[in-house]
Amino acid sequence: MFPLCIFDTTNCTSCGNGALDPEEECDGIDFGGSATCADINAGSATEPLLCTDSCTIDLSNCSGCGNGTIAAPEDCEPGYGPNAKPDLGGQSCEGLGYDGGDLDCSKSCRFDEGGCYTCGDATRNGVEQWRRRRLRRQGLQRLPERHRRPVHQRLAGMRHFLHHRHVALHALR
Repeated sequence: MFPLCIFDTTNCTSCGNGALDPEEECDGIDFGGSATCADINAGSATEPLLCTDSCTIDLSNCSGCGNGTIAAPEDCEPGYGPNAKPDLGGQSCEGLGYDGGDLDCSKSCRFDEGGCYTCGDATRNGVEQWRRRRLRRQGLQRLPERHRRPVHQRLAGMRHFLHHRHVALHALR
């Protein structure tokens, strides 16, 4: 008898298949019936919608993005000029579920989470290195209790890391 082979599709995404799926804002040219920035109240009818490679609407083509006012479906307003700061609408990395970092706004009025970090994700981020040195200078070995993540969150981060490195989870149990 031959062994049964089954594809593991748990890490597969449907983004890029040309069809709008429930977790997507767009896919290719499929915007769920919308076609212009006016259709989503982000600009005029002469401005066509754009879709990113991660199946989110790119608002950089819409005149509503960058006008200084955060309006749905925008996350934020980018800061223009040499010293201008983005308007994040009061949001932060922590508010998005990260442990800290610097949230920014992309030119397409979407949160840029590239400066956010998560402790316990098995990746040493530059900010975490700085924090460790700062703690040592202050004579501390660990973060104060109010800044620590619960054990189940740290373990979940480690499991996620191991899973994506193709390490069998059953070996950890």
